[in-house]
Amino acid sequence: IQRYPVKVVLDSFLRTPSKSRIFSKTSRDRVILVTTKRAYQKQWTRLERKAEVLLVPEKKKGFIDWKALLQELGSRGIVNLLIEGGGEVIGSAIREKIVHEMYVFVAPKIIGGKSAVGAVGGEGIQFLKEAASLRDLKAEPIGGDLLLRGRF
Repeated sequence: IQRYPVKVVLDSFLRTPSKSRIFSKTSRDRVILVTTKRAYQKQWTRLERKAEVLLVPEKKKGFIDWKALLQELGSRGIVNLLIEGGGEVIGSAIREKIVHEMYVFVAPKIIGGKSAVGAVGGEGIQFLKEAASLRDLKAEPIGGDLLLRGRF
């Protein structure tokens, strides 16, 4: 089992710049770039010198198959995953029911607006009873923010 952090980057098209700080020579962390068949081949050649490039199937257009990814990571001894992503990544992980626990930082800022980006993306739900619900909810102030923690 892997004991130190491994950086796993989801990048369906391999757009990660080869000079990105994630590949810093001062970092001991191993990097795995997860991609799909949509990856740019030229970029693949550049990036595989800096990281392990892992090809996984797509679940739907542009989105990785989470279960295939977890199986691949498990075969490499990686059994826990911290997902830090945008709304679409988080929404797809919740939709695929691979999230067991969720930590959400809430800042005391109200953005609003019709074009404001939501914390959880995806197609959403049609009825409230379909919503993913957290239980064992705990709230903790951290600095000026609030950390909400719960399990699915």
